[in-house]
Amino acid sequence: VLLLPRPGAPTVSFVMQYAIGGVHEKPGETGVAHLLEHMLFKGSESIGTTDIAAERTLFEQMDRLHDAAVAAADADDRVEMERARMEIDRLEDEARSLVVSNEFDRILSRAGAQGLNATTSSESTTYFVELPANRIELFFALEADRMAHPVFREFYSERDVVMEERRMRVDASPGGTLYERHMAAAFREHPYGQPVVGLMTDLERLGRRDVERYYRNYYGPNNAVLAVVGSFDRDQVETFARRYLGPIPVGLQPPEVEAAEPPQTSERRVVIQWDAEPAMRIGWHVTDALHEDAAAIAMLSAVLTGGRTSRLYRRLVTRDQIAASVFSATGPGSRFPQLFQIDVTPMQTSSTVDIEDAI
Repeated sequence: VLLLPRPGAPTVSFVMQYAIGGVHEKPGETGVAHLLEHMLFKGSESIGTTDIAAERTLFEQMDRLHDAAVAAADADDRVEMERARMEIDRLEDEARSLVVSNEFDRILSRAGAQGLNATTSSESTTYFVELPANRIELFFALEADRMAHPVFREFYSERDVVMEERRMRVDASPGGTLYERHMAAAFREHPYGQPVVGLMTDLERLGRRDVERYYRNYYGPNNAVLAVVGSFDRDQVETFARRYLGPIPVGLQPPEVEAAEPPQTSERRVVIQWDAEPAMRIGWHVTDALHEDAAAIAMLSAVLTGGRTSRLYRRLVTRDQIAASVFSATGPGSRFPQLFQIDVTPMQTSSTVDIEDAI
């Protein structure tokens, strides 16, 4: 727990970060961390339900049907697969009558919360919220409850939401498809090449029990860092942290990322034909963020694309007028050797060769 008292406005910001993300997922389970990001807003055994026992009975029925749907898909029995999925939808509707929708969100909102949200990256999952200074204990009570007693209700409908998010941001998006294919070409061995949102084939097979098991293993307090910044008494916040978070048992350490990207010996190209505006990405393998060269790489990015006076902006956008925009960044993570990426929006498809030459 990191505490930074800042006297002034009577507000406090909380950031809870779990050291588990896309790189820790094995083939076949991609997207589980991002799906868990969604599920941890669904409440607990005491929040978000009118009858937890009745809910759990329906969960068991849905989970058995999910197993049947996966088995039918493996056997290429589309009739049985669709029957199982339709029955899951029916049971989800029945279970929804027991749900107090968005109760976790409403409790915080009534207490004056701002900016309640979460994000998942290649290397971590982060939850954040701002509260009035007199609502600090409420944060710890709610956070401990969902850390220790989460209930993954509305699981299969929320999984459908995540699958639709993938369709919208990747499958139906020229930019999203280009990014995903580019990362997969750059990282053939290291899990940076896996999409954080997950592969559709993996999402379709993820069941509630798989996700709950993953959560119980890796989302314990030993893998969490809480940062608290704002107007508060340090001793009081430490007391709340020990009282509410201290009793929660530890989990497992995240799986080690053992795969290392072998040296690249030749150029790799990805070409995507799409009836859309042209887009272009170029990447080079560079160091991780803690390497002594990382500062120089950050300065290089600023010199090349950091504003209207940067080298590439002046060359491509202002002078030659062959690009509408250009920017650069390192990614997709920071703990392992990354990719230095230049992203360009060409003015027209025919200008991509000139842009590549200029860069």
